[in-house]
Amino acid sequence: MNSINSIINRVLSATSPFEILGIPVTASIKDIETSYRKLARWIHPDKCNHPQSTKAFILTEVAKNTLLKQRECDEQMALALAALRAKRQFEHEQYWANLQAQHNAVDMKFQLKRDKREAA
Repeated sequence: MNSINSIINRVLSATSPFEILGIPVTASIKDIETSYRKLARWIHPDKCNHPQSTKAFILTEVAKNTLLKQRECDEQMALALAALRAKRQFEHEQYWANLQAQHNAVDMKFQLKRDKREAA
């Protein structure tokens, strides 16, 4: 019972979702879910008769959902940034290819003029 008291007190006194779940800020989705499941086994109101277990369990669930949503948004942002970088790289390559083609066309024009002058 003493360990359950300390777990529930830690959850109730935590100031961030990471503290509630006892994980680092770099935790993966799998780490978040694993930590939540382990914690829920101890403090679930159906399995724990501590007077604050319901509140602690709700906080734990909110922390899990908050962090999972945050990780989902982080992944979507990373995908969007990767797509934007790929688009910019493609546009950059097109710009330089177009510039090179224009340069080559001008070179050919001057070469033709030079060849005509030399032939005359």
